[in-house]
Amino acid sequence: MGVFSHSDGIAARRAAACGFGMAGKARGERALKVGVVGATGVVGQEMLRLLEKSPLGEEPPHLLASSRSAGQKVAWRDQELTVHCLDENADLGGLDISLMAAGSDTARQWAPRFVVAGGAVVDNSSAFRLDDQVPLVIPEVNPEMISKGPGIIANPNCSTIILLLALKPLWCLGPARIIADTYQAVSGAGRSGLEALEREGSGGEFRPGDPFPFPIHGNLFPAIGPVDDEGVTAEERKML
Repeated sequence: MGVFSHSDGIAARRAAACGFGMAGKARGERALKVGVVGATGVVGQEMLRLLEKSPLGEEPPHLLASSRSAGQKVAWRDQELTVHCLDENADLGGLDISLMAAGSDTARQWAPRFVVAGGAVVDNSSAFRLDDQVPLVIPEVNPEMISKGPGIIANPNCSTIILLLALKPLWCLGPARIIADTYQAVSGAGRSGLEALEREGSGGEFRPGDPFPFPIHGNLFPAIGPVDDEGVTAEERKML
């Protein structure tokens, strides 16, 4: 694919970035520069919390988000970082790894651009999970796949990750059938889902504009997402 073409210099830089924890000072090189896309969202905030404790967080990350969040200040250790707008004027150069937590549409539009600019991308959305050219990686399960692909690494969804972490030690036994039940957090719907839960739990009313079709407080939905022609829900399809 032409959009992923790159020079030898960029390829070498991306290969170093794809070493992740092995890169940086441990390799006698500069610390990696990390970008976080969707830095003000629920997942983006958790990424920042983990980066603070990670070797990848040796340097402050470059924070990017939509125009609604641009200009906000985000706490990072003993300082505040400014959130920059992800738009046509955004400077994507200089980032070795970009962690994307901004949804599928944003990932499809921007992940290839980060790659062209010379960095690797780890995408948390569903945008590339079914793309044969993009490795779908759980580090504890198939880390060898990290360096294979066009510079984008896709994450499976949360339920799939947890299931496969449990199954990997059993895989040598050749399981013939797997029955999986998942109970998923309201936070999967993002900040708006958490706000709806908190409001309803405080006695507020259900609002039609909420991310859920029915009140969520004290409730349990039997399925997540639409049902396809085979009777499989969108959430089930992610695990197949």
